[in-house]
Amino acid sequence: MIEENLKLDKDMKHFAAEIKRCFSKEEIEEIARETGFVKRKGKIEAWEFICLCCFMDVEVANNTLVTLCTKLSAKIGVIISNQALDQRLNERCVLRLEGDVIMYEAEIVLMNEQGLHARPASIVAKKASKFTSHITLIKDGKEYNAKSIINILSMAASKGDKIKIIASGDDEAKAVEELRTVIEKEIVEL
Repeated sequence: MIEENLKLDKDMKHFAAEIKRCFSKEEIEEIARETGFVKRKGKIEAWEFICLCCFMDVEVANNTLVTLCTKLSAKIGVIISNQALDQRLNERCVLRLEGDVIMYEAEIVLMNEQGLHARPASIVAKKASKFTSHITLIKDGKEYNAKSIINILSMAASKGDKIKIIASGDDEAKAVEELRTVIEKEIVEL
């Protein structure tokens, strides 16, 4: 048992060194913010995101939120409610934890005079629905399903708003580029 723990400790130190070699603190912070795990300066930081995902001897996908919150509290002293953790373990975060890394994104400025009202929103949703990738629009830090006209309308996007398009999947690059073209060029006049 002691030998096994020493080997695990050595393996974890090697793994931690490899993470430090591959990712800067800033990159870890960016990943945590992109996924919505870290939303602002506060109780939970990106290193705790890494701790939860890698070092807690817990399979994130196979445990309850209560168990994960208890592990965070016991291991690193962070007290977070299961509701707060549930909000952080959003769809993009889960995709990243499952290894389906978000690979393609673009940020645009909405130039349509009327914003994304019903007609342009339906064009965007129709175009997004042609792709197999998971596609998200982000405005003011909130996520919206690009394949849902209702989600796009609820964004209440106006001229001049910055919108980030993020896609994850087999056709992610094509999806982002075609949605960028639709929003920047095709719906400007509508």
